[in-house]
Amino acid sequence: MRPDRDPSTGRFKKNGGRDSRANSKRWRERHRETAKQRIKQWSQNNSEYHKLLRKKWRKAHPEAEKKMKNKYRAAHPEKITQDWKKYQAKRYGMTVEQREAAVKSRQSRCDICVLIGDMTPVMLCQDHDKATGQNRGMLCSRHNLGLGHFNHSPNELLAAVEYMKRHSQLQLKAS
Repeated sequence: MRPDRDPSTGRFKKNGGRDSRANSKRWRERHRETAKQRIKQWSQNNSEYHKLLRKKWRKAHPEAEKKMKNKYRAAHPEKITQDWKKYQAKRYGMTVEQREAAVKSRQSRCDICVLIGDMTPVMLCQDHDKATGQNRGMLCSRHNLGLGHFNHSPNELLAAVEYMKRHSQLQLKAS
């Protein structure tokens, strides 16, 4: 047995011998693939605990988390788009193929944008009735968020229209 190891356990001594962290690091550098496999296996065997550790780390290091996310998104834009489409389809009870067919039939155009004459293709979100959960159509994120800010209430939207009309008339009188 080497002198820097504890004879009873075979592990490196905590006090005395070489620093165990440095030794661990050297081992990981020499055995990258084995280390990756061991980490992956540990993560799978301890998934709940691993999730908790990741969550704590993200909370303690928000800037590093943001950098990592941005780096990943820049390196994998097609994966981000694909995941978003899967999420949208699953959330509204559709398959990815059904969602893609709906987007293609609209030629990637928002239902509200088409009504106001904007024919620019955009990435679409599924719009739904919050009360019933029923799908209503597909909107661009701008219009989908706009409806959300008005609580999907026709009364609030009509009040906003009246406000805009009144405001426009005041501006016309002032000029």
